[in-house]
Order: sequence, then structure tokens, then C-alpha cells
Amino acid sequence: MLGNAACKGPAEPHPEAAISITNVSIIDVVDGKVSEDMTIVVQGNVITRIGRGKELKPPKHAKAIDAEGKYIIPGLWDMHAHTSSEPNTRKVLYPTFIANGITGIRVMSADCFDPCWELTLSVEQSRKI
Repeated sequence: MLGNAACKGPAEPHPEAAISITNVSIIDVVDGKVSEDMTIVVQGNVITRIGRGKELKPPKHAKAIDAEGKYIIPGLWDMHAHTSSEPNTRKVLYPTFIANGITGIRVMSADCFDPCWELTLSVEQSRKI
């Protein structure tokens, strides 16, 4: 499901799905600057607006989340992840990554079940690659 969403591109924002995160501090990971008392508006799975708390008025229909004392950073990447191709493991691993702020992974190796066990490469076959 995550892969399909990425292939289709951003979803169209739906006003009924709007969320406003208010009173939050945003960390700029490029220069280390902290912007306090910010508001972020999310519609669907798209951040549509970011602004100073007093200057940005969230949509009236938005679900409000007061994040006073909290910080927001860009999603983290795990560049050396070992995952499994087993569906039950995916149901546990991917949500665990997301719950810990990891929104991107690079899989270094994974379990390989059928038909991988049956694949063998001879010297002749490897020369053709």
C-alpha cells in the first residue's frame, strides 16, 4: 500500500480531512534554526500551508491539534534496514518505522522465500549478466 501511494503521487487534498497543528516548533535541519509558534495545515496526506501561529488561520473545518511544547522535523531515513518479505512482518515493521519517525528506508537485504530458494546461478549464467 505504501508503494502504491508513492507511485500515484500526492493525493488530492480533501477539506473534510484537514488537520491543523498549532503552537508547534519546526526544526530546520539545514541551518538548525527553530521556528516557534508555527501552524501547519495538512489536507489528506499533503502539507498545504505553514505559517506563524498568529498569521495563519487554519480552515474552520480542520481538526485542531495543539502541539505546544512539541517539535516537528522532516521524516527520518534509515539507510541500512533489514526487512522481511513475509507479509506479517511487514504489518509490524513498517508501522514501527513510521511510529518512530522513519518515513524512508533503504533495504540492505531481505528474507527471500520461494522462488528464491530455487534460484542458482552457474558461472556461465553469471557471465551473461
